[in-house]
Amino acid sequence: MRTGSGLLFAVVVTVLMAPTAGCLHLELHIKLAPDGTATATERLRFSEQLLDLGRAAGGKKDVAPLLTKASALERMKHMGKGVSLVSHTVKDLEGGAKESVAVFGIPDLNEFRYVSPFLTYTDYVENHVLKCTLEPVYTCRTPRASAGHMSIAFQPAKRPKAEPRQEEGAPPPKGPSPAEIQRFREVLDIFRDMLTDFEVRFTFESYAPISHTGFGWRGYKSRVNFVDMIYFTDDDLDRWGGRFLENEEIMLELVRLDFGGPNITNSVYQFVNNPSVPVFHPWGSRHRRWRQNDQIFFRPSRALFDKYFKGKDLHFRWGLRKTVPATFEMIGWHDDPTRKKAG
Repeated sequence: MRTGSGLLFAVVVTVLMAPTAGCLHLELHIKLAPDGTATATERLRFSEQLLDLGRAAGGKKDVAPLLTKASALERMKHMGKGVSLVSHTVKDLEGGAKESVAVFGIPDLNEFRYVSPFLTYTDYVENHVLKCTLEPVYTCRTPRASAGHMSIAFQPAKRPKAEPRQEEGAPPPKGPSPAEIQRFREVLDIFRDMLTDFEVRFTFESYAPISHTGFGWRGYKSRVNFVDMIYFTDDDLDRWGGRFLENEEIMLELVRLDFGGPNITNSVYQFVNNPSVPVFHPWGSRHRRWRQNDQIFFRPSRALFDKYFKGKDLHFRWGLRKTVPATFEMIGWHDDPTRKKAG
């Protein structure tokens, strides 16, 4: 049975495999409130070209029904316990495009499920459902994962499978033959055309500034309160400043659906300090770079402090090297109107 998140996964695959596509925007914005509840705003936009293509093909290839309230309600059934549809709108845009915006209420993020943005795990096709883990940190696990923070992690619902690292001196894995590569080169322009005005984004926004993450995030110097788990547009550049989709080696990997290939991985790993490249985490690739953990850390609100920290001890193994009672004055979040918010 296809899950609600699988429906959206199927949309992206349909676009990538279509002979021509045009505009597709898929955006999910999860916003955590100080009381611990959250909303997930799902924005889905199809161009007139893509809508016409779907209608002409008919049946399962028609993407227009995915914009309806009925489809949003169907997806909601698979998003986890207690999730509700707060609002749903569909509007016509310039050029014949249509866009739906669905806002879902989430009483407990630990129950929330969606489509995973971590495309490079080897079992992604059958393990593409994402889960959230929202929890307090009582003990310092590393110098930066300090006690007294809340943390949230986005991970595949089942333990994912990654490509094994290549052993030193071992021959490289066998790749496509020169004849196969040539056939891929012949369709690069078609694939570039398909990705015109293409955008995918998955953002987590906290009520408080992000203290740190186990994998890096943009805007850390500005005390932003959001982290992009994936953010790709057809306007992105590669690490040398050229158009990402004009880079032939990157395109060869995209055409082969090798999202964890060395050219993609090498181009995106500096996304923290290079805002022109895509935000992408190739964590399942054998070419993956440093990652300490999957967690995003921020200070607890008064409500979350009372729920998780009141009456608890904090264990500092770094710096202070002692155990102290948790107090809101020491670890709590106080609103700062100067912080840079998600946009």
